[in-house]
Amino acid sequence: DEFDNLKTTTFLLAARIELSIGDQRAALEFADTAVAVSSRAENSLRHAESLTVRARTKFLAADPRGALSDARAAIEKAEAMRGDIQQLELRASYQATVQSAYEMVIDSRVLDGEISSALEAAESYRAQTLIDVLEKGNSAPPVDAPQELLNERSDLRAEINRREQARLRGRGNEPIADLLARLDALDAEIAEFDPRFSATQRDVSLSFAELQATLDPGTVVLQYFLGERTSYAWLISRDALKIAELPDKGSLRELALELHSALKRRGRSGEALLTAGRVLLSPFADEMKNSARVSIVADGALHYLPFDALLVAKDQPPLLLGKAVSYQPSLTALSLSRAKNRESNGAVFSVSDPVFGSSDVRLTEQSPTSGADRDSLNR
Repeated sequence: DEFDNLKTTTFLLAARIELSIGDQRAALEFADTAVAVSSRAENSLRHAESLTVRARTKFLAADPRGALSDARAAIEKAEAMRGDIQQLELRASYQATVQSAYEMVIDSRVLDGEISSALEAAESYRAQTLIDVLEKGNSAPPVDAPQELLNERSDLRAEINRREQARLRGRGNEPIADLLARLDALDAEIAEFDPRFSATQRDVSLSFAELQATLDPGTVVLQYFLGERTSYAWLISRDALKIAELPDKGSLRELALELHSALKRRGRSGEALLTAGRVLLSPFADEMKNSARVSIVADGALHYLPFDALLVAKDQPPLLLGKAVSYQPSLTALSLSRAKNRESNGAVFSVSDPVFGSSDVRLTEQSPTSGADRDSLNR
């Protein structure tokens, strides 16, 4: 009810305050209460959030296994809601909760020395995020199923969202368990008409063994995950796996923005390229020496960076110079595309050094390019 929702909010705030001042025992007590109250109120989003806060508290209290259990429970709870929250403020809260839960799984796995499991968690989160982007942007392929089923699913999702929004705002407490069960049944029915549908509704990430098996000799993948407290980078090859801890998300964002700004000032980016390279590439310099191909799976602000230009030493060329560098949305996407490419006809489409705007130096400086060519480039 409304009072339980208010109590959950209050206990979560108290838990976070206690965590911020270092009193983990008090924080755990408040988090325990928030989990119990949100469960009783059947507020799925707040229950997942409460589990995530309790997971963080247990982790800081040197209980990584307890943290892992709570984080996985939060992810399971959140996954049941994925795609059914459309309001912007609820969506932001949902995404923050899911990211925190996955971050806790990764932190716990790394602490236990389970590097491959940590990578699988990062891949699962990335796959879930990509699916959300496809749905939000209507980029998923059209579904070949009876329109009445699709209409019923759309109406059902809208009703689930309405009830969750009312519950979060303390204006109602209508149950949604029956609606979620009906939604699952509808999804299964739609998938019978179009198997592609299920691929856009679930986590399609592969296991580490499956991912590693698809890599060719001479290929390495660098995958990054930016966390609020600790970030991670993995190097994956056909026969190796290595992890490095990196600064937190805020610090890496500043590093990326500084380099991005320096690159705009031609001739003044050397130091910034060196700083970024030492943070992001140096941990794997030895492993990449003999590689012919490097695939980058960036995260967050790291998408700003030209990894193939990063330096690791002042007196050396870029570490990735002479290597075939590609950028991928995920390691799973890379593996699936490699499997598909083995069946391709060998056709290649290539674009080299394109012009993106009228301020490009090639358009503003004197050159043998004809006026017609310049007009074409400007367009």
